[in-house]
Amino acid sequence: MAPTGRPSADDFAVALGIIPGSGAPSCEQERWMRLKEEVSNLRENLNQEEISLSQFGALYFPALVTLWKSPPAPAERCVYNGLALDLKEEDLEAYGPYDIMLEALQGNPYFYKFMRTKNTDIVELRRSMGRILAHRLAKRVAVWEAALQPGGERADYPFDIYRMDSPFPSVDCATGPTQLLCTLLCYESRQSLEALAAEPEIRDVLLPVLRKWTRRYARRCLLGDTAMRCEMILSLNPLWLHMATEMRRQNKVGEGLECALPACTRTADLKKCGKCETAKYCSAEHQRAHYPKHKALCFRTVF
Repeated sequence: MAPTGRPSADDFAVALGIIPGSGAPSCEQERWMRLKEEVSNLRENLNQEEISLSQFGALYFPALVTLWKSPPAPAERCVYNGLALDLKEEDLEAYGPYDIMLEALQGNPYFYKFMRTKNTDIVELRRSMGRILAHRLAKRVAVWEAALQPGGERADYPFDIYRMDSPFPSVDCATGPTQLLCTLLCYESRQSLEALAAEPEIRDVLLPVLRKWTRRYARRCLLGDTAMRCEMILSLNPLWLHMATEMRRQNKVGEGLECALPACTRTADLKKCGKCETAKYCSAEHQRAHYPKHKALCFRTVF
């Protein structure tokens, strides 16, 4: 644990099975529960959250995505804190522990660096992540929608109390995979999106459910917003495709952003921090002035 008692980067790496360590989960179902709890626990301390996620992203992002692409099979039976976990393999494939960690990393500078780096190994590793998640969700959304629709077992979502013993635990987290899908789709090329939108599984299965969630949850909860964003992108809505392009431009590491020193708004001739490459400065003086704050978030990446 970090000095604050909150999960550290290595704690997350142990929980995800990236590195060995005491107390490592014994199965994928337990891993899912641990990640949900530890990410929630970390968010109680925003400063530690930023530090832990930044260090994790710098050190373990490639390993995380490798596991996300080819997750281990869950155990037939798993018990966690005395509770038998009924997380189905199909649910874990659509929204597993690795998705939870990717979702937590959204908005972190090391997420942007990973998605924008020209390192050939990483370019290949991150290829088609949006397409992969879209197809995973398409295989499960009909089951989730059956539970969420009026009369379904989770019809009170998101207003009912969240239950870890829900018969559809992933449904109770429906916002997570749609939010992650929206982010990943923004990094797909226009050509890739056009091809994806034309695939029957996306056009005839995923998109209709996204439209239902958009209508049902609009202005009621975040799921209405995340489903709407995914729907607009997969429908090739020109406005949303333009917004996705702008997001990629604004998140492009080392370009188009202001000097990292809060008091400076310069955007020209910025140079990246030589260690982390996630912060940019207009001068060596401003870099030195900002370093006392930046050093806690400055990590050399493995990619």
